[in-house]
Amino acid sequence: MTLYKNQTIFPDKLRNMKRYHLRVSLFVDFPLTVKNPPGKWVGNDYELLQVVTSMMNATFEIIEPEGKIGYFGAYDDIMANKTDFCFITHFYMCNLFQEADYTYPHEMSRLVAVVPTRRNTGRNMSTIFSIFRFVVWILCLVVLVLVSLLSRPTLKNPPQPFQRLFFYVLQAFLGNAFPGLDSKPFPVKLQLVIFIFSCIIFRTAFQCFLISSFVKPSRLEQIDTITQLRESKIKVYTSGALAKMIPLEFGISEQIDVITPVERINMLYGLNTKGAYIIGGPFADKFVGGLKGDKEHLPFRIMKDILVPGVSVYFFQTHSPFVDKISECIQREKQFALSTRKRRYKRNLRRNNDEGDLVVLEIGHLHSIFYVWMGGLVLSCLCLVFECIYSKYNIVF
Repeated sequence: MTLYKNQTIFPDKLRNMKRYHLRVSLFVDFPLTVKNPPGKWVGNDYELLQVVTSMMNATFEIIEPEGKIGYFGAYDDIMANKTDFCFITHFYMCNLFQEADYTYPHEMSRLVAVVPTRRNTGRNMSTIFSIFRFVVWILCLVVLVLVSLLSRPTLKNPPQPFQRLFFYVLQAFLGNAFPGLDSKPFPVKLQLVIFIFSCIIFRTAFQCFLISSFVKPSRLEQIDTITQLRESKIKVYTSGALAKMIPLEFGISEQIDVITPVERINMLYGLNTKGAYIIGGPFADKFVGGLKGDKEHLPFRIMKDILVPGVSVYFFQTHSPFVDKISECIQREKQFALSTRKRRYKRNLRRNNDEGDLVVLEIGHLHSIFYVWMGGLVLSCLCLVFECIYSKYNIVF
């Protein structure tokens, strides 16, 4: 043993591979890894592959899958000994590629939901009447009719027609004064005072809910948690492999619609906002970050709650001699930042969304509320005009 005091008994032959030719599976993983028309590869994984092979003094040949596309084609090539490993970042899933070897996790990753935010927020009459259910409006009409009918027998001197009493009751319901309330008999006055106080409570509730409908974002814009995603009942599109990773406890299994990765990309970049999409975190960051327009008016956004936290790895042949060395080189590159690729760092813990809906009133909100108030004023003026016409010409409705 003393003869080898200054020598390594088991030298690391992978430290200098002397331009050894590695066979690497690579495929287009849009938008993270792309092959330009001249045949030049672009992406973080390709740049990292160049750095790692240069650290090992090796060369590489890119072999694209011929049969199946994506990870499954690369996995078949690796198992058939056509390639040594696949160097496309893979979100580790224990139920896939069980016969492959994996590098040490080189990056934290996650599955997220990209949810649509584009929705027609135009205000119309249906917005106003949808504040209360249809049954509530019917009950309000019944109450107006009953108050008019119950007040009529006590007003015999002079007799009051039903149309006129109903018109006065409707005025009080809308917030105007009941004509001649002081001169009415005490039973009628007590009945009308109770009715007017009830109308004040009703109008206050109506006004609060109406203002909140103008200020509060639409339902799709509020999808920040898994609970809100479940309650929204919108379709959730994803691939079959990712769908198996979503816990059943989330309660969104019935909303999930399995599609192919190609269909998912076409729907996303076609800005199909009919549903949400479950994709990997890096893909989501790249996609949403590449959308043009104001941040608050983008057609998609990333849901704040993370569906499944995980790690990113690369997979190799079983018992590959390169897996440990390449893992070491990847960790060294990450430590010393040898490449110029952008670093991705995202939090990976699910957040408890207990911040509340903090809404700041803006000019746009007040603009809408102003029109509502103007509509009420116009309606009050119309009531005044009809009352003046009735008083002058003694018209019975």
